[in-house]
Amino acid sequence: MNYRPKRVAIVGTDTPSYELYCPNWVGMLEGLATLKIERQLFSCRPQLDIDALVEYEPDLIVYGLIDIVRKIGWRKEIRERLPKAKIVMWYGDFRYPGTGQIIADLSEIDCMFVSNDAQGAWYERIWKARKCLYLPLGSPIYDPPIRAAFAFDFVFIGAKITGSKFLDRALTIWKYQEEAGLKMIDGPANRPDLREKVFKNMPSIYRSSKVVLDQSHFTEAYRYTSNRHWIITASGGFALTKRFPGCELDYPEGTRAYFNTYEESIELLNYYLTHEKEREEIRAAGYLHARMHTYDHRFLRMFELLSSI
Repeated sequence: MNYRPKRVAIVGTDTPSYELYCPNWVGMLEGLATLKIERQLFSCRPQLDIDALVEYEPDLIVYGLIDIVRKIGWRKEIRERLPKAKIVMWYGDFRYPGTGQIIADLSEIDCMFVSNDAQGAWYERIWKARKCLYLPLGSPIYDPPIRAAFAFDFVFIGAKITGSKFLDRALTIWKYQEEAGLKMIDGPANRPDLREKVFKNMPSIYRSSKVVLDQSHFTEAYRYTSNRHWIITASGGFALTKRFPGCELDYPEGTRAYFNTYEESIELLNYYLTHEKEREEIRAAGYLHARMHTYDHRFLRMFELLSSI
């Protein structure tokens, strides 16, 4: 019989205010609501109210930010005061020695989940997780309005980070801007008001645009992609996606357009900009398929994995 909690505490954040629109927090809460499981978000910024968390009496606690990884004192107290609760870490970012990663001791939690299927053993070593298993991120399903102001031919929502191993994608984005007319939209962390505006309008931007660039910073790890991959199709957008190992296991060809090289992406871009019928067929197929990648499905998979450890 699969494990199924009755009350789940998500340790995430609602600060700054744009986090209220973060697809991860929204999606997690919606997914648990779909499963008819009690749930509550507890913000760890700037301070986690551990007393409130304990009083809630969750039987499953999901840590969702690296902030809590850094707070060993908080985690030890939660473990001591809630000895019967299952506690897991669900980490969505991709980091490796080339980007740097903190060293931590998560040996007190029951399991760690990571959004790629290539680093379980690494996190079991550097974060001392008892077990680290693959569980991708997902997305709520949006039904956004189509707005003329967001009717871009080719759009990308994200940042151009130039440090360390992030530079390669930044250079590619610049090239798309110069050679293919890419509209780049970013809400930098030092402009929380602008980031909130981007988060609120993101589904409409994806739905209103003809082609959306879907390229993560890192595309070499097995089954790793950023949450952009899930949100584009869940918003009803047409995704032009940089291939990554295992990508078609989640989205088969025909639910988005895949490319391997920059040159191939330009060919596909030009084709789908001028072939509306084919573009619409793929867009609609992707939107339908996105229902397989909502957070109720992710939590059911989490419960299944927890049943086996």
